[in-house]
Amino acid sequence: SLRRRLLRTLLTLLGIVIGMSAVVALVALGQGLDNAIGEQFEKVGSDKLFVQPRGTFTGVGLADAANVTEADLKAIRKVDGVKEAAGHVTAGALAGIKDENVPIVVGSMPDDETAELVREAHTYEIAEGRWTRREERDAAVVGDEFARKEKLARKIVLGDKIRINDEPFEVVGILKRVGESNADSAVFLSERSVRDIANVSDDVFSVIIVKMEQGAEAAKVEERVKHVLRREHDVEEGKEDFDVQTPDDLVEVFNTILAIVQVVVIGVAMIALLVGGIGIANTMFTSVLERMREIGVMKAVGATRKDIFVLFVLESGFL
Repeated sequence: SLRRRLLRTLLTLLGIVIGMSAVVALVALGQGLDNAIGEQFEKVGSDKLFVQPRGTFTGVGLADAANVTEADLKAIRKVDGVKEAAGHVTAGALAGIKDENVPIVVGSMPDDETAELVREAHTYEIAEGRWTRREERDAAVVGDEFARKEKLARKIVLGDKIRINDEPFEVVGILKRVGESNADSAVFLSERSVRDIANVSDDVFSVIIVKMEQGAEAAKVEERVKHVLRREHDVEEGKEDFDVQTPDDLVEVFNTILAIVQVVVIGVAMIALLVGGIGIANTMFTSVLERMREIGVMKAVGATRKDIFVLFVLESGFL
C-alpha cells in the first residue's frame, strides 16, 4: 500500500542520511583538527628536537623533576648537525595577589641569547608589555588565560604585583594565546628566579630544545643526539632514561589521539542522527495517516500515486 511504501522509503532515507552524515562529520572533524595541528607544528618548525626525561611530554609544566642536565646540553651542542640548543626549566608553584595560594606552573626563560629559541619553539609571543630582561629577578610574564580568566582574585594587568611561593614579582608582560592550557595559564620568570623559588638544581633542565642546521636530516641528527646522551647517561640502547622527539613524533601522537576522538564523535553523531531520523520518519508516517482524506481528494481530481508519493518525500526531505 501507499503507507507501507512511504514508510519503507523514509526508513531507507534515514539510513542514507545517517551514513552520509557520519562520513561528512568524520571528514570535516578530521580535516579541521589536522589543519589546526599542522598549523601549530608549522609554527614550531621541522628543524627542532625536544629532549626530556622519559615518561614526560614536551610542554610547559609537564616535567617538574628534570633529569636532563647541563652536561647533556653541552654535549648536544657539539653534535654534528646541531645549530644551537637551549635548556628550559618548568616547576610547580603557588601564586596569589592577596591571601590566595593557587597552584600554577612557572617556566623559565634562559638568561642568554638562547631565550629566543625557547620562545620560537613554544610559539610564545608578547601581546602586551615585554619579556623579562636578562638577570631581572623580580619581573614576570603571564599567560593569556592566567591574566584574563581571573585565576587569582581578579584579572591581571601590566604593573600588578603577584606573589609566587611568597616572593613578589611585577607583571611586565602578557602573552598572546597559545592554545595550550599549560602555557596559557603559566607564569614565566628568569631562569635564576625559577630555580630559586622552586629549589631546582643549577645543573638540571625539564627539557632541552635543539635547533638543527639548515638542510640537516632530522633522523640522523636525532640518532646522533641519542648516541651522545646514552654515553652521557651511561645507559645501553633500549634502556634510555630520556626521550628525543621530533615534530613528526609529536604529530604521530596527536594523530593517535585524533583517531580516538573521531570514533567517539562519530558514535555520538550517529546516535543523534538516529534519534532525529526516527523522529522525522514518525512525523511523516503520522502525517500520512492523518491526511488520508486529503490524499483521497487529490486522487479524485486526478493525482497519481507517484504525484502523492513525491510530495510526501519532498516534505520529509525538507524536515
